[in-house]
Amino acid sequence: MIKCWISVIACVFVSSLVAVSQMAEVTFTSQKKGVVKESTSAGVLVDKDGTLATVTSLGFNPSSASVAGADGKKVELKLLAYDPVSRLTLLKLPVEARAGVLVLDTKTASSANLKAGDPLISDITDKTKVGRMVSLVRRHNGKILPLTFIRVNHPDHSLKPGSPVLDKDEKPVGFVFQYSNDEENSFFMLPIEVLNHVKESCVIGKKYSPCWIGISMDDLSDAAVVLGVRPASPAQKAGLKKGDVLLSIAGKPVDGYGAVVNAFYFFQPGKPVDMKVLRGTKLITLKVTPEVNPQYK
Repeated sequence: MIKCWISVIACVFVSSLVAVSQMAEVTFTSQKKGVVKESTSAGVLVDKDGTLATVTSLGFNPSSASVAGADGKKVELKLLAYDPVSRLTLLKLPVEARAGVLVLDTKTASSANLKAGDPLISDITDKTKVGRMVSLVRRHNGKILPLTFIRVNHPDHSLKPGSPVLDKDEKPVGFVFQYSNDEENSFFMLPIEVLNHVKESCVIGKKYSPCWIGISMDDLSDAAVVLGVRPASPAQKAGLKKGDVLLSIAGKPVDGYGAVVNAFYFFQPGKPVDMKVLRGTKLITLKVTPEVNPQYK
């Protein structure tokens, strides 16, 4: 009888270890010189080649990532790509550190069908903790965000940046970005599309760079009206003009400035995008080829 109980306890303990080891704990150091400070993020593998995806906290150096090896010693990780907008970070996890780390299948992953109130598995180590989608987040503290986040309510404040979030069918829909300042157990989630965008558009080993087409717009306007077009910009080359109203980008309707900014975030350098515009009473479709934003060249 005692042996049976020991076996049960051992099984529970092993199961607990497996659950905990589903995510790698990634440590980053402060970007400020002379400041000895660390932050930890959660990371999961996103392919069979050892690419670890996580989110670097604000103020910390994405190039300083490390994990604890099997012997407890620090294992430094190679930075593959870093997106300064979403802070999504791709790292190379050595073979010896991959055991037990979850590998996400993100090839067909999407957050597009999520609706307010939908249940989410926001803690893969304890799937009884059900989160709920709250809303899309395009504006924060009065400012339009550079991409559209998803707000999620979670039962507690236990999640680290980079923690994967799954839908009710256990398919990945995003990563924890950071907790909200105004709601204790509410966090902002990076849509899974951010990961696929960064993987597709960056050259592994080089810094990921956002794109640009060279137009200005009014963020307070209800319509997505073009106020100006930069000379020699991709927009001017494509034929966009002041006064054009953007209706859809890459086949997806845009209903205002926030939606346009989010669509622009997913541009890839050199990859043409169809833009449907209203010019006066005429509907026109233009093909715009984004370029790397001059600020990041």
